[in-house]
Amino acid sequence: MIAAKRIMRYLKKTEYYGIHYTKIADFALCGYIDSDFAGSSEDAKSTSGYLFTLDVFNIKEITGRLEGLATRKANLQLRGNGVGRPVAIPKRLLSTSLVNEAKVRGRDKDKKAILDLLLRKDGLDNGVSVIPIVGMGGIGKTTLAQLVYNDDSIRGYFDLKAWVCVSEEFDVIKITKIILQSVRSLSCDINDLNLLQVSLKEKLSSKKFLLVLDDVWNKNYIDWMTLRFPFDARTPGSKIFVTTCNYNVSSIMRTVTDYTLQTLLDHDSLCMLAHHALDKGDFTEHPDLKEIGLEIVKKCGGLPLATKTIGGVLHTRTNHDAWKDKLESDIWNLPEGKSN
Repeated sequence: MIAAKRIMRYLKKTEYYGIHYTKIADFALCGYIDSDFAGSSEDAKSTSGYLFTLDVFNIKEITGRLEGLATRKANLQLRGNGVGRPVAIPKRLLSTSLVNEAKVRGRDKDKKAILDLLLRKDGLDNGVSVIPIVGMGGIGKTTLAQLVYNDDSIRGYFDLKAWVCVSEEFDVIKITKIILQSVRSLSCDINDLNLLQVSLKEKLSSKKFLLVLDDVWNKNYIDWMTLRFPFDARTPGSKIFVTTCNYNVSSIMRTVTDYTLQTLLDHDSLCMLAHHALDKGDFTEHPDLKEIGLEIVKKCGGLPLATKTIGGVLHTRTNHDAWKDKLESDIWNLPEGKSN
């Protein structure tokens, strides 16, 4: 178990710096957990109304909520300055469709399952098929989407495809414009939604397409229905693939059952750690680090993002003491009595 306050203190050293611990009206930017950040309705019941600093959680249970808080904070361009007043910082980079497959481990089964969903005939008569992949922040949803998007079978099956990292702001005009630019391979100066949607509908006519909407947080059903208008008169077999941390988001978008992504096995996490820390596929050249590496990945809880982050901290450091120091660092543990 890991104290939430310690997690927050550690994240201050990374992109999450500046998240506070008190509630600000109804806007949960301060470590406050509400149903917006719960991975499921059961999570919402068990966590709604509590502060991160009032209890001790396992890292796997809180990472999804921290990811949501960090996304909102980044989009507001807030950063703590040590005295409680926010200052502007650059927005975090959004995802792209590119991926280094050599550094991905443990997702072959998931990739095959998603490909089967995307390549099968769905038989829908009332619009495009929407397939959501749901899981906590840092579990690898975007990476899985990238693997699928770049698979050879996808290139051969779909006539057109587009990737959009949506993130916190669900701007229908902006998203539609990005999709249109992607399928036309041309820039677009149109800012009128009607013209954009008419142009997109014409471009998609008689074409089988794949659209990936990555990192979606929108729970406004009307906004979603407005975005999808150009897709409803689609060619059979067209698909929209969505990634989100929130089951409430997927519930308004999906036409099939959610695909819930699980954490990695220790073996796969260990291989990933070796890639990012040692630039190797395993610990053959550094057997003395394998055992301590396994202990580290166990503390990462099967979350690829956590493993990559620790791997980056240890990158090219082959000294056993450096790895031991990271394993025994107080970022992992804090007595419950000090967590408030």
